[in-house]
Amino acid sequence: MRANTMMKIDLRLLTIVACAFIVAGSAVVMTRHAENSAVVMEIIPPKGAAMIERAPDGIQLEVSAKGLTLTLPGCNLDKYQDKFFLHLYTKSGLEKSPSPFINLDFFLAQETGKEQQINGSKSCVYFKGLSDFSPQQVNVGQFTTPNGHCCEITWSRTYVFDRNLISK
Repeated sequence: MRANTMMKIDLRLLTIVACAFIVAGSAVVMTRHAENSAVVMEIIPPKGAAMIERAPDGIQLEVSAKGLTLTLPGCNLDKYQDKFFLHLYTKSGLEKSPSPFINLDFFLAQETGKEQQINGSKSCVYFKGLSDFSPQQVNVGQFTTPNGHCCEITWSRTYVFDRNLISK
């Protein structure tokens, strides 16, 4: 009798633990899905890895189906002289191996930015349109060409769009 009671308790405990794992797994999948949908924002310090909080001299990226927006606090381009890469992958391109991409590399200093004041702080906003290309995935970052040899990537980010969410 006692073994049967223990078995029922163990089965209940096992069921509760299994349900908790399912709920936790679902939350992770939903969070990842939300991060990879229409808009992803990330703070990128110059020549470094992404940081959770805003770096004092970091650049803010906003990627959407319409385009890439770069917001540069203080409008100081000194730390952003290296070339930016902006690679767009379409759905048909992602189905091929290797995946061909549309190359929209640029130098930020050669782009036209819009100066703005936010909470008394000056920043410059740069926009690169993407909607004409209908990208499925966007890779953005910065790179150098040491001794004229390409390429040493200093930082990069990949954004994947859920086209079903964008069209709604």
